[in-house]
Amino acid sequence: MELADQFINKLKNESIPELEQLPIHYYEEGITQFKLQLGISKQVALQHWKGNTDYNAMDAVHDFVSRGR
Repeated sequence: MELADQFINKLKNESIPELEQLPIHYYEEGITQFKLQLGISKQVALQHWKGNTDYNAMDAVHDFVSRGR
């Protein structure tokens, strides 16, 4: 978990994080990866709607990892 935190913090300030550039290979990996990326996009959109426009995909991943502890 600590390594994940370090990785997330490193990527947090990038304009287009690697997470948003990952291709989805539906036929090889199934729908789980697609659902995860949609969930992250939904969380970012919700935060932007609430006025937190600095929130990005890496923040969403960080929140998800933090809740999992």
